[in-house]
Amino acid sequence: MRHRLSLLILCAGSAIAGGCTSTGTAGPGPGASARAAPAASPLPAAHEPRWRRAARYSNEAVLPFYLLHEPVIVAAAYLIVRWHAPALVKYPALVAISFAATLAIYELAIRRYRPTRILFGMKARPPQVNDQTRQAPAASGDVAEPQAGSETAGPA
Repeated sequence: MRHRLSLLILCAGSAIAGGCTSTGTAGPGPGASARAAPAASPLPAAHEPRWRRAARYSNEAVLPFYLLHEPVIVAAAYLIVRWHAPALVKYPALVAISFAATLAIYELAIRRYRPTRILFGMKARPPQVNDQTRQAPAASGDVAEPQAGSETAGPA
């Protein structure tokens, strides 16, 4: 468990510096081009290790999270400073509230919508494909022949 936590922290920290490789090591490193990208894995996302999904999510959220955290902290601090409580209570409250609010704004207002993804410097997501509509690609050189009786009437 301790190893997984340290690996997650390492991957989340390296997301700022350039992301994680498919093996979980920080940075691109030598021979990174020979490694398979996590997105190209033949296994579905449900069989992917939890730390890899968390690392991918964190890597994608770095820039929007960075841009959002400052105004969220200022707004939360404006409210929390007025509390009649010691600083040892205010600071953890500010950290927890600002982190939760920034994460909620990112998840609900930025990550899910294409225009806001582009405005915050993220790649537009490819359209989701259902497993039912997914078809196997044809082998190279194979040409799909129309079946007998399936031709449609063309212009006469």
